[in-house]
Amino acid sequence: MGLYFYRARWYDPALGRFTQPDTATPGPDNPQAFNRYSYSFNRPLNLVDPTGHWPGPWGNPHNWDPVRLPPMPTPVLLAFPSPLPGGAAAGSIPLPPPPTLSPVPAPCPEAKGKPLGQVQRSVELEGGINVFGGARGGEGGAFVALKIEQHRFEVHTEATLTIFENGACINWQTDLLQGAGEFQATVSLATREKPFGIPVSPSGHSWTESPGPWYGTIKVGVEYTGGPFGGIPSYYGDYGKVKEAVLEYPPPTPTPFPFCTVGPIPW
Repeated sequence: MGLYFYRARWYDPALGRFTQPDTATPGPDNPQAFNRYSYSFNRPLNLVDPTGHWPGPWGNPHNWDPVRLPPMPTPVLLAFPSPLPGGAAAGSIPLPPPPTLSPVPAPCPEAKGKPLGQVQRSVELEGGINVFGGARGGEGGAFVALKIEQHRFEVHTEATLTIFENGACINWQTDLLQGAGEFQATVSLATREKPFGIPVSPSGHSWTESPGPWYGTIKVGVEYTGGPFGGIPSYYGDYGKVKEAVLEYPPPTPTPFPFCTVGPIPW
């Protein structure tokens, strides 16, 4: 089809435009940004847009240097019905495969017998950092803030509490699906024995032989570990937040609503 995949959208070199509208407005103060199909603000000789979202100059060490971009995923061809003779698959569109999550670690080696019960929970974090610079238009002109960098992350954590005849096992697995090299997932575990929580590795397990009920909380956050910013950072989404997966067995019994009985009203 002659299209190029720029991570967020498809680009048609014959038209010099993207084939899908941009889902974000890269620089709302720039009138060229309101054309959601244009490539690099209609300035392809000076700007590049390898992400499909944020045009910028060549050689930006954070966003625009092609060496920093992850490798292109292996395309998957999706064949659609075609009116051509013989049922030829015309217009097949290559799409990147979904991210592959790491398997949750096996139960603790101390476990004996078959599992007697299990609780599973997950945590999702998504957000990032936008970095803004500025330029003054002409002598005495207004100062306009422009987005010059973007750093995104996406984190997925699976946690499981499994009960055995001789104790209970909590195991977890954290995947950094986007932002590797610039962000780091931080994980902590709180249990009945350690109610204030302790830092743990992104994946692992914890074993206890204490009698039930059993309780555990996996808390997940994100830290930026990249280099210095080239402007003023602005944080969005789940950056700076901590989300948790609460594991309880037996599951808590819902508290019935306390209905009140009202007697006759004295007049």
